[in-house]
Amino acid sequence: MVFWAAVRPVLLASLILFISSIFVAPLMAESSWRFVASGRIVTDPVVLDSGDVSFAADDRNLYRLSSTGELRWRTRLPEKPAGRLIALHDESVLVELSDRRIERITRSGRHSWSLRSPGERVTSITASNLGVIYLAYEGGGIRAVNYAGQSLWALSVGESVVHGPYISDNGSLVLITESGELLVLTSDGMVLESYDIEKTPSLAVMGSDGALVVADEDRREIGRIGISDGTIEPIAETDGSVKRLIVDSDGAIAFTDEHSELYRVNSSQPLSQVEGGAAGTGDGGFVVTEEPGVVRVIDHEGETVVRMHVGGGGALGAPVIGVGGHIAVAGRDEDWVVYGLKIDPVSVPAWANAGGSARNDGRIFEVGAPARNELRNRRDYRVRSDMIRAGGDSESEQVLSDIEARLDDGDLRGALAWVSTLLIEVTGIDATSRDPRRVAPDIASRAYMAMGRVGDLTALRGLELAASRADDSTELQAIMRGFSSLGFSDRVPRGVLISEIYDRVGGPGASVATDEAFLAASEELWRQGARLPRVLIEMLSYLPRSGATEQVRGRARGLLARVAIENRTVVPVAIRSGED
Repeated sequence: MVFWAAVRPVLLASLILFISSIFVAPLMAESSWRFVASGRIVTDPVVLDSGDVSFAADDRNLYRLSSTGELRWRTRLPEKPAGRLIALHDESVLVELSDRRIERITRSGRHSWSLRSPGERVTSITASNLGVIYLAYEGGGIRAVNYAGQSLWALSVGESVVHGPYISDNGSLVLITESGELLVLTSDGMVLESYDIEKTPSLAVMGSDGALVVADEDRREIGRIGISDGTIEPIAETDGSVKRLIVDSDGAIAFTDEHSELYRVNSSQPLSQVEGGAAGTGDGGFVVTEEPGVVRVIDHEGETVVRMHVGGGGALGAPVIGVGGHIAVAGRDEDWVVYGLKIDPVSVPAWANAGGSARNDGRIFEVGAPARNELRNRRDYRVRSDMIRAGGDSESEQVLSDIEARLDDGDLRGALAWVSTLLIEVTGIDATSRDPRRVAPDIASRAYMAMGRVGDLTALRGLELAASRADDSTELQAIMRGFSSLGFSDRVPRGVLISEIYDRVGGPGASVATDEAFLAASEELWRQGARLPRVLIEMLSYLPRSGATEQVRGRARGLLARVAIENRTVVPVAIRSGED
């Protein structure tokens, strides 16, 4: 008995530790935080690829928090936010305002540009990883702009778009109008297919296989619509009314019903029920919020992987999932509070490299740029390409002038898919050519500037290719300006590339044209909110003393002062005074 009395506490402690290792460790989040805003939160939070969280509140501020819930900045909006917040690939965001403007805010909190509505409310915003943003308007208008706010094309489908536009894996746009017409458009706004659906779906989301997953008019049946033929394939009938459809990156389909319960759908298996309220999705599973204030991660079999209490016991909104297991959720009862937690990737290995929230909820789409052999089937491209390759500078200039005119009008409809490829051919610096032809420097320079204005991923690749091959100072000056016009804040190290080109053409004081091109490129990067790298700032710091003109020296001092204010650094006396 004495022995058992001595051993029993040790055995009990070991048993508790063993049970904890089995049941407790996998059910704990790595960390959590709580942030209280100065006003009622009116947008769902978005989780960026860095783990940072953004949201807007009715105090007219847009907030940016770190992945641990610390306030990075908040910026005053021109009007109250209207409830729509979209994260872009470069960690800038688009926020819809109450006056129907769309405002782009850079990752550092500065206003980049505003896009005013043509008198109608924006009903949806989607973006591709190629640098193009698509907006749908209440009356049926579709508009494409790039990250710099340059209008690329617009068209009207004649009636309101109720679902979409979604972006398929080949870059085509898919949408459904209020009368039940399914439209498939090219990335440059041309109609590929049109199908009449017998009944307009009540809900729709893009599936992982390129088909649309929809709920019927009565919200009692879930089906799949193939965009190649417009036919509807039933998947499952439901007992309750479908409130929300969810598709994760593995293709698993789930929905929440009228009783706030989450079901998984599989075309070859019966429905399996799991408890839960508002729901979101990450790679390899689903996330639900429950009352009171509990967040759960559920795998595809309905097993709880992580369960954590985050809040003061009130209801929570829909959770938003980011890279590396970062999750953010706004309170419903406490609607001025945002909660965040980080899931240990050991508990959910599939989430270690999960896409950001915008990609997981269908707002950002990954697509590939059109291959050259695909473009060969486009007659408009083929005619112009043959004209450039068979002709001389006059033919290239003719093609270029047409592109510039269409850019001025914001009318690249039918051309956006191939215009950057064509501009690469105009310059003569073609990745597929072993012996690039030479064109007049002024023509090549105009083409590089046009690439920047188009601002898609093909244009970026063309400018990178040009930077590695061009040797004419006039062309290199245009390449600097082209890089700065692209619109991507931090997608590529544009500041480093511009600095390297500036150094190649002589650096500060080499010529008026070179100094002005470098300074204009730096100012444009600053306007867009791109991070100015140290090497670029160092080169800028020489211009107040060594700039070719007084105007250049003054502009450089002004830009350096603005950079110093934002970075909270002191401008050196030599820079302020222009002394050595």
